[in-house]
Amino acid sequence: MPKSGGSPGTDRARNPPVLHLTASLRIVAKHKHMPKLTVVQARDAIEHLATAAQLTREEQRLAQDLEAATKIPVAELARITKQWPST
Repeated sequence: MPKSGGSPGTDRARNPPVLHLTASLRIVAKHKHMPKLTVVQARDAIEHLATAAQLTREEQRLAQDLEAATKIPVAELARITKQWPST
């Protein structure tokens, strides 16, 4: 039976990051001690991690936790966050 769908790896491109969004929100909220973190706040935090010249130890841990959970480098995750809803 033929395989339906595209080539391997296209699922992430087609259905970007609902799971990445959820995992990222959870991780950023935990690190920032903000249980009611918004998508915009998480996006800003991830963009900061991707663009900062130097990160604090806590920011380094946050970046490592995000990369471990999503399997996506922070710079790429920052690019993906632009696809997230703003609310």
